[in-house]
Parts: sequence; structure tokens; C-alpha cells
Amino acid sequence: MSAKEIFSGTLAFCWLNLALGMAAVLISAFLFVVLVLGFGALLGVGSGGWMLFVWLVLTGAARYALVRYLGRRLQAGYVGVIAVAYQTGTLPGDPVEAGKNLVMQRFGASNAYVSIERLAFGAIWQLQRALRKTANLLDFAPRNESLARALELFLNAYIGYVKNCCLGLTFLMGYQSAYKSAADGVAIYWQNAKRLLKNAVKSAAAAVGLTAACCLAFFLLLRLPLRLMELSGSWSFAAFVLALLAAWAVKDALIDSWVLVKTMPVYLESASKTPLSYDLYGKLCSLSPRFQELLRRGAPPQPAAPQQAYWAQQAYQPQAYYRQPYAQQTVSQAHAQPSAFPVICPVCGNRIEPGKRFCAVCGNQLYPPGA
Repeated sequence: MSAKEIFSGTLAFCWLNLALGMAAVLISAFLFVVLVLGFGALLGVGSGGWMLFVWLVLTGAARYALVRYLGRRLQAGYVGVIAVAYQTGTLPGDPVEAGKNLVMQRFGASNAYVSIERLAFGAIWQLQRALRKTANLLDFAPRNESLARALELFLNAYIGYVKNCCLGLTFLMGYQSAYKSAADGVAIYWQNAKRLLKNAVKSAAAAVGLTAACCLAFFLLLRLPLRLMELSGSWSFAAFVLALLAAWAVKDALIDSWVLVKTMPVYLESASKTPLSYDLYGKLCSLSPRFQELLRRGAPPQPAAPQQAYWAQQAYQPQAYYRQPYAQQTVSQAHAQPSAFPVICPVCGNRIEPGKRFCAVCGNQLYPPGA
């Protein structure tokens, strides 16, 4: 399927995400009216600054609850549907319900997805910093310091798209744990960093440019009626904040979705052609503590350690037992009376029941014939 077909077939996710972002904008506008215009007027001169501060804090909390908390869970299903669509070439009739089922089948709960997402994002961030230090990551760009800094800014913005591609791989690798699949996805990014990041510059630049254009358009749309009513000061500041929130909602819902749909096939193609060596994981663990944590959580459970020999549990060697007076007795005397101590094999430490001449574990002969 083409990127356009997948994007148009999954627009339900985009509209829901946009609704969450715009709901945060409306809540922020309502809080501005209540706090700055309402309580600010009641408290008198000098309280406007404090009310603006409280408004910004509550706006951030509302956006986090709607966009970051609920939006992340919606994004989990979106990433899964896109990855499966590229693999199978088909889209479900109800992509939102299908995405919810994919998340439940793969992660059990969306909270697990959020945990893996944070670790994957941190690992990619740390590894990208290591790449810039150990390799010329931007060798495809012209040698200009200002341009290189601008490109690094775009690459940092691109990390979120790469992270989603790594998480999309977890939906396609159901034969192992989600943490291990995410670690494999990060390792694939490391192996193909230059190829992926060449595509990153164009995509991230387009995303940043479109977001800035949306912010300017929303600001002008809000500022025009305020100018006609000759309102300025806190009104202009509120218009800028609301325009920024609205532009960010459009970016999260539409622009980022389109960039992800365009990036996913490039990443999955690289994943299908990239062999992962065993020593690669040790190298990445030394460069990124987050990758090490991701790999640790994805390791299969270790079998229970075999039970230690009786003498090891008692913190003394087998010879110490045979130095006791009971060990000086003959075997017939020892077995003729109830034993208060176990008989221990001096070779393997196995506990021997009275009356046995040979150790059942190592076959050692405990007593000479005729004893």
C-alpha cells in the first residue's frame, strides 16, 4: 500500500488526536477568562502577573492530561495499525478498534507501551549523541557550522518519528517480548542511522515549517478581532499561547502522522536487510544506559538456580563433618542406631540415606566392602 492510502485510511486516528489537542485549547481559553479576567479583576491591580502564571501552569496540566496521556495511548494503536498495514498490505475496516486490539494483544495494557516508549526514546537520544561524537553523522551536509546546528535541531525533532518506527517493529515481532523487540528496533536504527537521518532532514524541516506556518495563521486569526477591539497586553500574550497550542495540535494530529507514514516503510525496509550481531548489543549497552535497561527487561526469565548441596547451605565443607566424633564410628555402628546427622557424600555433597553404600548422584563408593 502507498503512504497516501494508509494515511487516508487511518484518518480516524488523526481526527481523534486533533480533537484532544483542540479540547486543550478550549480549556486553556476558558481558564484564561476565569483566572485572568475574573479573579484578576476581583483581586485588583498587581495580581494579573500571578494569574497569568497560574493560567500557564493549569494549561500545561490540561494539555498533558489530554494530549500526552490520552494521546499517547491513541498513538500506540495508530503505530500498530500502520506497521501491520505495511506488512500485510491491507487496512482494517475499523482502524481505531483494530489498534486497540493490537495494543492489548502485544502489550497487555497501554501503560506497558508508554514504559517501552520512554526507554526507546531515551536510548535513541543517547545513541544519537554518541554518533555525533564518534562518527561524522552529518557528513552528507555542507561544511557550515550554522547549518550543522540547524540540521542537528531537525534531527532532534526527528527522534520521535524514529522512536515510533522502532515501536512499530514490536507489533511485527510477536515471537519475543516487546522490550526485546524495541531493543532490536533501536539496534536497527543504529546500524542504519545515516540512511535514516538523510531522510530525516527533509521530513523534519517540512514539519517545523508547516508548524510555524500554522502558528502564524492561528495567531493572526486570533489577533485580528483583538486589534479591532483595541485589546492588547495580556490579550495578545494569550492569543499567542492559544495559537501555539492550536498549531501544536495540528502538528501532532496531521503533520506528525504524515511524516510517520512516510518514514515507516524506509525503516521497515532497512530492518529486513540489517543483520544484528551479538556483540552489537554489548557496544550499545556501553553507550546507552537506557538501551541496557530496555535489553535487560526484554531478557527471557532465567531458570531457577539448582539447589545447593547440603554442606554448602550449612557453610562448612564436607570434611568438617567427618572430623566430628560421629564420623569416626564404623558404618555398621552408624547404621545400627538412629542417625542424628545426615551422611554426606564427600565428592558431590549429596545427602545419603542410611544403609546406602553408593552415592546416587556421582556413584562414589562411600564405604569399603565388608564395612
